[in-house]
Amino acid sequence: MGKVSGNRKELKPHTVITLWNELKTKLTVQELCKVLELPRSTFYRWLQITERPKDEIEEKVKKVCLRHKLRYGYRRVTATLRKTGLCVNHKKVLRIMKQYHILSKVRRKKKKYINGAEPVVAPHRLERQFESSAPNEKWFTDVTYLLFGERTLCVHCIYQRLWMPLIVKLLVMSSVNHKL
Repeated sequence: MGKVSGNRKELKPHTVITLWNELKTKLTVQELCKVLELPRSTFYRWLQITERPKDEIEEKVKKVCLRHKLRYGYRRVTATLRKTGLCVNHKKVLRIMKQYHILSKVRRKKKKYINGAEPVVAPHRLERQFESSAPNEKWFTDVTYLLFGERTLCVHCIYQRLWMPLIVKLLVMSSVNHKL
């Protein structure tokens, strides 16, 4: 049949669907569309629109957002609605949330502090005297902490000389509790 534009101005989705509900047992969808000169894709689109009113989806989105105190973003709201059996697109949820100003409030990430014993500060034995008169007289260490999500790795590095570093030992561990 193809796409016909402009001849359906007097047809309203609600009236077509009401007519379909009355004649459902007597006519097929194809026959009804042929009589009304209406493409089947348009009929099915109208059927889908009238089956689930917009107000119902909007109310459910508002209810989920307010139940979770505006902490859920549109993705989590969409997932929650899908778990309840309501098939809704994430773009529609985002549009509704923007329309009613119920977007999630972005919270700043708090810096994580490791509670525990105070760090032990080693005594300053070199007193800025970095020159050495004999080999193996002065050694230096470096401890670097690398954060990988929830996990922290410690990189221990021991140098023999400061002016021309020679790495004697390199360790990568999950804790500092190791005798070098």
